[in-house]
Amino acid sequence: MATIIKKIKNRRPYYYAVQSGRVNGKPRIIWQKYLGTIDDIIKRASESPSNKVKAVDIFEAGGVAAMLRIIQRIRLIEIIDEIIPKRNQGASMGQYLAIAIINRILAPCSKLKMPDWYRGTILMKLWKYPADTFNSQRFWDHMDFITEDHIQEIQTKIALEVKREFSINPELLLYDTSNFFTYIATGNKRNTIAQRGRSKKKRNDLRQVGLALLVTKDFQIPLFHQVYQGNTPDRGLFPKIAREIQEHHDKILGGTSDSTIVFDKGNIGQDAMERLIVHGPDFVCAIPKNTAMDAPVFATSLEQMKQVPGFPGTRAYSCFVDLWGKKLKAVLAYSESFFASQLTELTEHLQKCEKKLHDFDLAIAKKIKSKKSRSLQTLQRAAQAIVNQEKVKDFIEIVIKKQEGVFRLTYKINQNKLNEAMKSDLGRTLIISSRVKWSEKEIISAYRGQNSIEEIFKRMNNKDYLHWQPAFHWTDQKVQVHGLYCVLAQLVVALCHKVVSEKEIDISALEMLSELSDIREVALFDTEQVDKRRKGCFAISRMSPIQKRLAEATEISLVLGQ
Repeated sequence: MATIIKKIKNRRPYYYAVQSGRVNGKPRIIWQKYLGTIDDIIKRASESPSNKVKAVDIFEAGGVAAMLRIIQRIRLIEIIDEIIPKRNQGASMGQYLAIAIINRILAPCSKLKMPDWYRGTILMKLWKYPADTFNSQRFWDHMDFITEDHIQEIQTKIALEVKREFSINPELLLYDTSNFFTYIATGNKRNTIAQRGRSKKKRNDLRQVGLALLVTKDFQIPLFHQVYQGNTPDRGLFPKIAREIQEHHDKILGGTSDSTIVFDKGNIGQDAMERLIVHGPDFVCAIPKNTAMDAPVFATSLEQMKQVPGFPGTRAYSCFVDLWGKKLKAVLAYSESFFASQLTELTEHLQKCEKKLHDFDLAIAKKIKSKKSRSLQTLQRAAQAIVNQEKVKDFIEIVIKKQEGVFRLTYKINQNKLNEAMKSDLGRTLIISSRVKWSEKEIISAYRGQNSIEEIFKRMNNKDYLHWQPAFHWTDQKVQVHGLYCVLAQLVVALCHKVVSEKEIDISALEMLSELSDIREVALFDTEQVDKRRKGCFAISRMSPIQKRLAEATEISLVLGQ
């Protein structure tokens, strides 16, 4: 049985609960627990049972606080409020866009679900607005004030603030485009941006929206974006957007900035290239192999190419060419891994085409037996369409002729053309640059950096974080606003990832968001009735070692302390 004993230490009494027992036949204290002073015991005894925890609320804290800290550092809310002021009543324009950005990063949902999400985060405690403040109607009532000019001014001023606060590296800027399908009805004439076009998700049956991005190579930080009509091809867009890229580049980095824009051959157009060469910054881009030049660079044999230091399996040949009225440097790069990838893709297309042609031949025979035969010209067009669809028209020869009074199809692979493609086409990329003093390695390295912009588009298709969809918008203006906060969401995450990486934490952007999102704030209350709750007791959930490092790097305590 336990008893309470008193011990005197430094002339003060302290009490312990102890339990005695015999050890080797002698009485000994075998267990004890410190109870404190007499005042401590009285205080605990006098506590009412009503003070016990009756309810617990859990709020999303880590991810929200980390993103809000980046938003504070780039003055995003203040900049938007300066550009689009409103009377001092309720949430500001900047706060409406900030909540849309944070939601798009951590839990993409429709605006109808926004109040419920807001209620479950620390934003409600920090901003003290009721959840209904951010319902769908109020959100779009505010967003209706944003014009295209506002969007351009917002992204310019924020880019300047990002440059000042985070010391971004503008030496290599990457440009690329993508598109996103929507469920906007065909009969909706109020939306002219969403159009049917060549969908990268193969959803050609749906209207889609295009997005052009200019980002830094390091951490893929967006500096410029434009939403455009979904039926505009890349080559048709680039001449229109080249002027805006140049103007935006000069505003952010200055006309004398030593930066280089990298883009792919799908954007090549005569007008756009002439504009870049005469007025724009330096560039690196791939060009189609059939581009007219004064030197047949693409036909260079492998024997003439030299191994590129630091790039195993890569050989290159370079020379100077006159193109678009200027002396440029052309680099023909051959990669063994690219060769293997293209050869595998070509083989798969040949196999698919072979199967379709085999099935087509059987279909011809069945229709003949059922007396539904077609003319020779019709059959030839249908067979050629199969070959063209599978991108193997240069390698497969087809013949349709009568055999014993019946049309039959035969085909063969042209081995000579296939061997020629393997020898002088596959694995090759023709790159040109206005950086005529750069080495082959520098130009190839800059061009290969283009692959990193694909990470942004991949993240926009991630369903858990940063998802472009859902996008339920009826008008062009709403699509433009949606594009603005989606790109700003990418900007905030890229900057947060930069901060984390500079603290030598090796983690991907999406893994970072996952770990931060698992940091929760726990609130303890003495009643389950919300309207009768007194001030709760708040605490942060127990963090793993990686979460502690992320929390320290992203300075979430500065936000939670508010």
